[in-house]
Amino acid sequence: MEVKDATFEDVKELNSEGIVFLACGGELDEWVDGVSESMEEDCSETGVPEELWSEILKLETTGGRIDLVFMFKEDNPIDMGRLAIARLEMSAGGLSNSWLSDYVVNYEDHHVSTEVE
Repeated sequence: MEVKDATFEDVKELNSEGIVFLACGGELDEWVDGVSESMEEDCSETGVPEELWSEILKLETTGGRIDLVFMFKEDNPIDMGRLAIARLEMSAGGLSNSWLSDYVVNYEDHHVSTEVE
């Protein structure tokens, strides 16, 4: 599944929910495959990216960190209750993540340049 470049403004305008993984270094395809497989293990009947996500967006912060936004499909096969628990377990294991709705509130300052022109 293709990872598309996006701006924070693009993400703020989205009208659906997703999960954001922060500081995704290395090959982005490996992140897509790993997150999708993890969903299958923890909270879905499928680990096929095209069946789980409507799109996957790449955001670069002003500090150069890469965050990936996994947008849920409307008819996604993910058990959201189990995902909530898995998300907390991932955070406890050191994998920073956020619901998209929380991300746009809590991480906006990571995307706004503070340089004076």
